[in-house]
Amino acid sequence: MSSNKFKNLFGLDETHVQKTCVLLPFLPKNILKNLKIDQLTQGKIYATGNNDNFTVIHTRIGASLCGDAVLYLKETKCENIIFLGTCGLTNKTDTLNIGSILCPESCLAMESFSQALTGQLPPDTYSHADKNFLNEFCNTANHQAPTIYKTKGVSFGSLKLEEHYIDYLKERNIEVVDMEGSALFTAATHIQRKAIAIMVVTDILNEKPFYNPITPTDQTIINTALKKSAEMISYLFL
Repeated sequence: MSSNKFKNLFGLDETHVQKTCVLLPFLPKNILKNLKIDQLTQGKIYATGNNDNFTVIHTRIGASLCGDAVLYLKETKCENIIFLGTCGLTNKTDTLNIGSILCPESCLAMESFSQALTGQLPPDTYSHADKNFLNEFCNTANHQAPTIYKTKGVSFGSLKLEEHYIDYLKERNIEVVDMEGSALFTAATHIQRKAIAIMVVTDILNEKPFYNPITPTDQTIINTALKKSAEMISYLFL
């Protein structure tokens, strides 16, 4: 891929991409400050910035945008990919609730809107986080508070339809619902890079669904968890 093509898409020359990349589907308040990024440079699709230790890429929300970003990183010196985003729970538990910080070990691929709508689902296909990278991050992060929980997730292609599949997901012991995890892991495996996802719980299907207003208390809990997650990433690469 030509340097101009990458720079046009990402706003940064591919030679300036660092060994570790942090992907953000959206930009919560103060997240760049917490990641020690001064600013992002906007490309045609993605916006990118560097600190002394890693590159941050704002991918925007969605499996295709996340997966494509990872594929484009093949021609860079990136080796480690960390996705920092949010997710929903299929069910609240004694340990998992709003503001919990989770790392999916695997994600069931259900990104197809059409298949979810028609019910014509393919055989179960899972993609996986890099096991060694995940263990390294969790072991380092868990020396701090709060605890990181390893989970089993699904990447779903419709916010509306996911509620109709709750029993289907629970039968498969799926705890976490997101939109990008499966594409992230599949693309990273394809280009032979290590990838993990860090997700903060913002909603609970059928109990605190995404379309309900977030209470001030829950918003504070979520903001704190996102801040802690960013700090743990920074701490890992000091």
